[in-house]
Amino acid sequence: MVHFKLQDISIRVGTRDEEETRRVSAWVCGPLAAHRSLSYGTDFHLSLWTVTHVPTGLALGTYYPTLRSARRFVEAIQGLLDWGKVKRGKDISRETQERIFAIRR
Repeated sequence: MVHFKLQDISIRVGTRDEEETRRVSAWVCGPLAAHRSLSYGTDFHLSLWTVTHVPTGLALGTYYPTLRSARRFVEAIQGLLDWGKVKRGKDISRETQERIFAIRR
C-alpha cells in the first residue's frame, strides 16, 4: 500500500538558464509529490495538480484535474523503479519513460 503525507516541500522550477526554488504544500510519497501546478500560465493551470520527483524537480505527470487523479498516477508509477536512486532525468531508462508516458494517458 502506498502512503502519502501532507508536507511543505521545496521544488526546483525553471529552465536550464533560470532556476528557482518554490515552497509548496504537497502530498508526498517517498521522493514523489502530488501538488498544485506551479506553472507560469493562467489561473486555470494553477488550479490543476501535477506530480514531481522532488530531488530533481523533474515533472513526471501532466496536469490532473483532481488531487485524487494525481495520487493515482503516483501509485501507478511508484513501483516502476527505485525513485530514491534517481539523481537526474537521464537516470530513468527509455523503457521506463515510455511506461510512464503510457500510464499518464
